[in-house]
Amino acid sequence: MKFFSKQKKIYPIAPHHGGVGGVRLFRDWATILIAFAILILMAFLVDGYLLIQINRGDFFTTGSVSESGSETLNQKTLLDVAGFFEARQKEYDTFRSVVAPQIDPSI
Repeated sequence: MKFFSKQKKIYPIAPHHGGVGGVRLFRDWATILIAFAILILMAFLVDGYLLIQINRGDFFTTGSVSESGSETLNQKTLLDVAGFFEARQKEYDTFRSVVAPQIDPSI
């Protein structure tokens, strides 16, 4: 058994795993191209479906009519909301008026 032979083995073509090199290369490229074609076809089908549905106006509609605004606001509710925001504004103004103590970095 020779571990260190001075003569190098020269291969006429690069070694490969199974099959003839050209056949395997063709099969790989064919797989890539077929997968790409299938993805393009799926994109066209989805785009066509969306185009037809949007042009009909069926895409943005809902199945049932919802009752939005069934609860009406009265004057008491609006006054409560206005009072809430006025209280928040007062709290904010008092927070802004308080001066934060300065920290001396030399300590």
